[in-house]
Amino acid sequence: MICIALNCHQWDGEPPSPQFQASSGGIFVDMGVHEFDQIRWLSGQNIVHLDAAVGAGQESAQALCTLSGGSTALVSLGQRFPLGDVCRVEVFGTRDAEDCRFLWPPDGERVFLDALRWQAEAFARGEATGATAADAVAALEAAERT
Repeated sequence: MICIALNCHQWDGEPPSPQFQASSGGIFVDMGVHEFDQIRWLSGQNIVHLDAAVGAGQESAQALCTLSGGSTALVSLGQRFPLGDVCRVEVFGTRDAEDCRFLWPPDGERVFLDALRWQAEAFARGEATGATAADAVAALEAAERT
């Protein structure tokens, strides 16, 4: 299956504290970097162009990305979601589509804590895998282009 489009959503239940916001990198660096990394991982493509829009007070933002293989991706970020913290990805391919709510109430916090525990245990066993420093740089570079 060839990936045609991805939509990545990350919405927090409520905005971070004013103290955090005063020294943060903005919504795309603080939140979007994870979605840009996820787009590259899921699609196997790099982000070659993006257009972004940020809402008043930086409480919401959207980015439309063009990918190196010809696919597109949408990043949707927000800091006020009535159900609490959520993350979701939609993948549209040539043969199928998938909508995955991988961090969603009421089990979202448990899923997040389990993932952190598994990651720490793998690291302790010397089996850490996943994103590389180059992946992190590429995601941050995308976030800084907004």
